[in-house]
Amino acid sequence: MIDKIIFLIQVYFTISFVCTFILLCDRVPEEMKYWKIYKRTYKDNLVFIRNVVILLIGFPIIAFWYGIKEF
Repeated sequence: MIDKIIFLIQVYFTISFVCTFILLCDRVPEEMKYWKIYKRTYKDNLVFIRNVVILLIGFPIIAFWYGIKEF
């Protein structure tokens, strides 16, 4: 049982982090384009950082939840 949980943690967290970084690679060029066009405030940057943190924390939790449901 413990081996399966460790396997789930490794596989699902790895997949979810890869998905997060793929989405970030897609989004960062658009954000940089907006930085050049509009004057961004610190609140805009905090929203972007908040979204990144949600992706980095939310994807692994959701993936692990579905992994446990497979048992």
